Amino acid sequence: MQTLFVELTIPDTTADTALRCLQKMKLPIRNIKKMDMYEYQADKDITQQLMNTDIIANKHKHRCKTTLEPGNYIQVKDKEQSNGLFKTLRERLGIEVAHIEKSTLWNIESDEKQSMEQAAKLLCNRHYQEWKVIIP
Repeated sequence: MQTLFVELTIPDTTADTALRCLQKMKLPIRNIKKMDMYEYQADKDITQQLMNTDIIANKHKHRCKTTLEPGNYIQVKDKEQSNGLFKTLRERLGIEVAHIEKSTLWNIESDEKQSMEQAAKLLCNRHYQEWKVIIP
């Protein structure tokens, strides 16, 4: 399984709003960054193709990378993945991907593990999403 991370290079209003909300709830969080995470399988290396695909990343406002900096990350993933992205990549764009899943990755700057878990529960809709902590 390979992984591609896509982050905004322009101000992220969603992350800014989440940070303000969590800080108003008195959680000791210094900063939050949000990025999309794509986990995929393919018979050959398709990383560059995915990076150049506008439905994955807009070159004017996104940056793609294949590794994470050290930090505390929370992955939020839908319990049931749609196959729309998979179909678009294979059928419309001709990218030979065997499997792909998209999730949201939140980088939370906090010294307290308990505040990380509280933030995760608030950033995840428990009815259709699940979360886990990732430490690279």
